[in-house]
Amino acid sequence: MKRNICLLLVFLFFLTTSMIVYAVETTTYRLDDLGLSVDVPVNLIVFTRDIKSNDPHLTEFGLTKEGMETLMEDGNIYLNAWDKNGNYEVIITMTENSLNNFSLLSDTVLETLATSLSDVYKEAGISLIKTEIYQHQQAKFIKIFISRPNNGSTVYGLQYYTVYDGKAINITLQSYSGDINVEKETILKTMVDSVVFDSDLVQSNTPKYTQSFLYTDKNTGVIFTVPENWSQVAFSKDRDFLSAKFSSNIEEGLTIFFGGHDLWNELPASDKQGMTRADINNSAFSKSDIGDMLGIQAQDISTVTYGGKEYYMGKVTTTQSEYGINITVTMTYLFYFDNGYVFNFQTNISNGSSYYRDFEDLLSSVQYPAVESLQKSTEETTISSNQSPVSFLNSWFGIFCINMLITIIIHPTPIWIYRYAIRKKPVAPKQAKRIVIIDAIVVVALMLVVTAINKGSEISLVAVLIWSRICYSSLTKGFIENVDAFPKEATKQAVSSIISQSPQIPLTLQDDVKPDENYEKTNDKGTSQPYGAIYCRNCGAEINSDSIFCHKCGTKLK
Repeated sequence: MKRNICLLLVFLFFLTTSMIVYAVETTTYRLDDLGLSVDVPVNLIVFTRDIKSNDPHLTEFGLTKEGMETLMEDGNIYLNAWDKNGNYEVIITMTENSLNNFSLLSDTVLETLATSLSDVYKEAGISLIKTEIYQHQQAKFIKIFISRPNNGSTVYGLQYYTVYDGKAINITLQSYSGDINVEKETILKTMVDSVVFDSDLVQSNTPKYTQSFLYTDKNTGVIFTVPENWSQVAFSKDRDFLSAKFSSNIEEGLTIFFGGHDLWNELPASDKQGMTRADINNSAFSKSDIGDMLGIQAQDISTVTYGGKEYYMGKVTTTQSEYGINITVTMTYLFYFDNGYVFNFQTNISNGSSYYRDFEDLLSSVQYPAVESLQKSTEETTISSNQSPVSFLNSWFGIFCINMLITIIIHPTPIWIYRYAIRKKPVAPKQAKRIVIIDAIVVVALMLVVTAINKGSEISLVAVLIWSRICYSSLTKGFIENVDAFPKEATKQAVSSIISQSPQIPLTLQDDVKPDENYEKTNDKGTSQPYGAIYCRNCGAEINSDSIFCHKCGTKLK
């Protein structure tokens, strides 16, 4: 027993000493302009803006206080830490920003913004490898892995980007000796975790917790349960094919849409011949048909079942431009056809999100009305056997029928020819309204002249209005609207901040200084080279002018 206790004590001793050996000693640096402090490993050579003229590192690398201050001011740099072997450097930068704090934005909004950074970096010749959301004890960061070519080799970067108290702050590690390995990632993460901001943690608005509730669509009779902590909200603009929009109270930016539409009533009489309303159901459509509607391939359409109903499902990725930034949004569409109606559900929740369960619960709760209650046939007026043709033609209904027959020739027929024979694809709602209104004005004028008898003028107007509605539906049928995918107000500020900040995200000391494209200078070898490039005196490799070590041979340059 005593022997076991001794062995345990020996094991604990070596475990403790090994932890001490691998613990990294650090120095705390105070950055007043950024309103924070940060711990930096003591084995790194550090320069800040309050550098002293007698700093021994200045002499060691042949630098001057004035030169370093100029580099830092031009690059918005407040701390620059160099590895003594020239394998990597860590840079902390800051610019003022109109956005207050990333912590006020949901992960959904931040993830959407993070994916949009790809185009920004691409324009700068940088490849964005992947992004993540990182939750610091006081702030939210976008964690960004990047790379760029450099004279036949590749320089890799890892960046932690946040906006805190109106300041856009980047903590970046740039590796000159290969990919960002576990060691380098740990070094930077440890520095980020050590950051202490002066101001208190900013809390987002307290979520509005709500109970689940039943939603009933008055047009179709469809009923479903909206999960708890979701609320129905108004559309930002009129939607012809959508009935309701729901937003998450917990995660800003997540939305679910529902729409029910009567296809049968919009079909021309000629298309209804030989058909019944019940013929328009799921079996009448193929995956190719749904793919055509969404503008994607048939193989990208699948079928899923919820609540005993089978839906066609497809995902569409679109790009929206906000303040010059292309923001990528992926929407999931589900379609169900029954008794002449099409029902659709849409969401921007990714199926990998924990919130996708809310979407599935909603779908599982949907109750569709019975066929007999959904089918609302209009009453037909018949001519009794003892009613004379003359009295019928003089009746309101008779005149209405005549007007409908006349207007079908001069009103919807040209529009159908334009839609199905000439254009052969749907028209945007706004454009369709203009076409129908202009055509209706002309038709009304003609009909007032042709049928200016009894109630003919009034009935002509009714007939034109009816055909106008059908014409509009024919023109826009199949048009896929670009629905609201995430909150505009929250993202506009964030996107604006990225545009103003992204060009100042440095990968080296000079990355933030945009040189004149036509400016060139001569290197030591007498040849013309782009601004900012020098050659290693040992191996001749081309390197950036601000680098302290050669990334190929490790020779100290300054």
